[in-house]
Amino acid sequence: MPHSLTSNKAEVMEQSRGIFLHMEKCAGQSINQWLAEVHGTNWVSPNLIGNHREIIRTYGGAYSWLSGHVEFDGTGLDPRYRYITVLRDPIDRLISWVNFVLSVEFPTDYIRSLQEGAEIFLRSNGQDTTPIFYQTISNPYCRRLSRALSTAIVDTSSQLDAALHVLEQFFLVGSFENLESFCNKYIFSQNISEKHIIPHVNKTTKKRIDTIDDNFRRQCANYVRSDILLYQKFCLNNDHLYSNLDTNSSAKGLITSFNWNTPSHPVRPYWEDETLLAYRGANLTCQVGTNVGMFREADGRFGFLSLGPYIPMIAGTYDVAITGEWGSRGGIYIVECHDLSSGKTVGTGYIIDWGSPDLNFFAPISFVVPEALENCEIRVLVPASHKISIHNIMIARNKEPKKDKKQISITGTKEPPVNYARVENDMVGYLLSDKTIMSTYRAGVLCIIDIQDAELSSARTESRVLVQITGSVGPNGLAAATIRATLGTEILTTAIEFTPVFESENFFIFQKIFHIVPVLNAPIFEIIVSENTELHLFDVKCLMQY
Repeated sequence: MPHSLTSNKAEVMEQSRGIFLHMEKCAGQSINQWLAEVHGTNWVSPNLIGNHREIIRTYGGAYSWLSGHVEFDGTGLDPRYRYITVLRDPIDRLISWVNFVLSVEFPTDYIRSLQEGAEIFLRSNGQDTTPIFYQTISNPYCRRLSRALSTAIVDTSSQLDAALHVLEQFFLVGSFENLESFCNKYIFSQNISEKHIIPHVNKTTKKRIDTIDDNFRRQCANYVRSDILLYQKFCLNNDHLYSNLDTNSSAKGLITSFNWNTPSHPVRPYWEDETLLAYRGANLTCQVGTNVGMFREADGRFGFLSLGPYIPMIAGTYDVAITGEWGSRGGIYIVECHDLSSGKTVGTGYIIDWGSPDLNFFAPISFVVPEALENCEIRVLVPASHKISIHNIMIARNKEPKKDKKQISITGTKEPPVNYARVENDMVGYLLSDKTIMSTYRAGVLCIIDIQDAELSSARTESRVLVQITGSVGPNGLAAATIRATLGTEILTTAIEFTPVFESENFFIFQKIFHIVPVLNAPIFEIIVSENTELHLFDVKCLMQY
């Protein structure tokens, strides 16, 4: 059924705000001119080129319909607008693009570089080209549409999944091969009675490719296989149309506006200290998946399994650690740090299944925030048919880097020698950028301190070593955290008991003095934790006391 709109043009446009996504060589300028004839030039913008959000901010107040080459930036679709587009048979579009590039008589440096690639493409019968030209012909539909969800999707399979997801939310998708059907459907949806003919604009007249043999078409198909699948789904059924016209709301059918509606308040962390914020997977917002206890579990659909926590971030270096469990194996999951207010993605990383027999994972990602941001989220994009569960997302803001915590021995002063902890490859601790140490929920040696003090081995009398640990403990507690001291042939084990400081049970200081006699081998102190221990250690050090 058509929308219940009056035939008055102004009243129609009062309810109808839209964006026409102009795909290159798909009659975009013709459709732009046709929309201006249908609604009036005061209502429809000229053909624009630019960033999605910037076009809306710059021209949205002047025009009800925005039209042009829109480049998405991972901020989703604006729920205030209906989106329409026209696709062309991908192979025919590629050939038309080659003809267009080679027909430009006064090229810019960029177009000249494309012409070089197009010439190689023709001489090799489609088997070779330059990297810059390849970027313009390799699945341009999927590449552009997928960026509405994320700018970090690079593999063709995930780009196709994302493009399918995005295009399903469009108000109307038409076919270049049947523009009349597209126009009639659009006019019907707007309850407009006048008939308007689409003009022919910017049609390439000088063609280098006139006849196309089957072999050349097969070579062209290799560059647009994902686009062909997208085109077949949306333009070869239902009379060359896809539409969401059975809705009475302009917002219905669009992608959930996770990047356009600012949350009323940030998500509350379950664990917090002076640099750390930790969140349960189930407490964050999402597009797909279901809550299982305190975890967020993927359900096999493509989309964001995690969005949030919508917090301000000052400029600096951050570490993000994501813990969870594999539900299916072999996946690659994109993780982004994204600011809703500005639409900027400031950091990108990946959760990669490297085939470890352990079903649980701890995925650390570091990124730099160049300037203060207002409303940040950590987004985890899950491919279709892949399953993981997110247990926790931890965000650690790093202070000014401390001095390098390699083995430091201060001699010739009144201050005692100091030795700091380190994390080795086979240990279960993770060393953050500011040299604090995070537990990874696995059991084993978290970190180690081995004293390399020259005076210790030559000491004739007993020495004392003060082991001091400062940090914060999560709700899971210290569990069975212990210190194992190897003092020559003697091994001592001491349970870690924390003393709350700063009037908060989350912060603790632990101190223990060990008495050491001169030994041939340097003393070794290891912090050992059990499974699921939650610790964030600010300082782990030994101070020599003679």
